[in-house]
Amino acid sequence: MTGKRGTSIARTIRESVAVQLPECATTDTPKALNPRHFVPVSFVAKDWAVTPRRIRSLLAEERLEGRRQDNGYWEVAYPYHFIIGTRGPALRRSQPPKRGRPKLVRVAV
Repeated sequence: MTGKRGTSIARTIRESVAVQLPECATTDTPKALNPRHFVPVSFVAKDWAVTPRRIRSLLAEERLEGRRQDNGYWEVAYPYHFIIGTRGPALRRSQPPKRGRPKLVRVAV
């Protein structure tokens, strides 16, 4: 059965594999039942092949989950939780087509 995230076999393999934490990851509360892990902005920038400034702007726009430390540095939640943007041609394609004939626009010369 193929669904949104691939076959059921691929999904069970993906879910059974434990997330490998990078060495630079820090933990919010280590003794908690579900501790949250954070990595520095530079690690995410190298992982995604973008600049650290882009990662910080995504954090400021709240499109990437993370936190700001007391000293002003950002940390990104690991594994990443990213909200995809809504701009671009895909947005136009997802809208229903307009009904009727297109209007004629006359340009004065």
